[in-house]
Amino acid sequence: MVQQSLSAESDNALDLLNDYIQSLDTYQAVFSQTIFGQNGQQVDMASGTVSLQKPGKFYWAYQEPYSQELISDGNNLWVYDVDLEQVTINDMDLTHNNSPAAILSGNVDLSSHYSVSDLGEFDGYRWIELEPLESEQEFSAVRLGFKEIQLSGMVLFDNLGQTTVIQFEDISTNKEIPPQLFHFQVPENIDVIDSRLQ
Repeated sequence: MVQQSLSAESDNALDLLNDYIQSLDTYQAVFSQTIFGQNGQQVDMASGTVSLQKPGKFYWAYQEPYSQELISDGNNLWVYDVDLEQVTINDMDLTHNNSPAAILSGNVDLSSHYSVSDLGEFDGYRWIELEPLESEQEFSAVRLGFKEIQLSGMVLFDNLGQTTVIQFEDISTNKEIPPQLFHFQVPENIDVIDSRLQ
């Protein structure tokens, strides 16, 4: 069960976030995603489902308006573009291990990779911000929004000036997920780009 301590007043955002992540074995939700450009204009919208399982496994599937799947078994990352009939395979290296999905799937030592701060409550969420300590990261900050001790929102600020806002609904935690969800079987007649060989 998710720790009740997340809703308590505390100045130690790192402990709050660690408590939440440690209490999770699995996380599943439906998400909606909106991307805003440098000037605040909306440039993209998408929706889909996400499933996470410790350690380091995730399935992030965009379903509308395009179909794309990001799948990790903890060692490999498959990015399957359904419309392009193409899959790219990468090692789950340091860059991918510092992704927001990897943060929640328990694959990252937060204090070694992030500066963590509690931003307080606004818009109905309690926000915790993570700023990467490594300058080569693709994003400059990630905000995790909690509502009723459950992760319900995420905001990513990338290094190109774009902001990605994600809302999670129909959330369930610590329920069994079929293991095959985190293993991608390449369909026939699909182009494969295997970056692990480079």
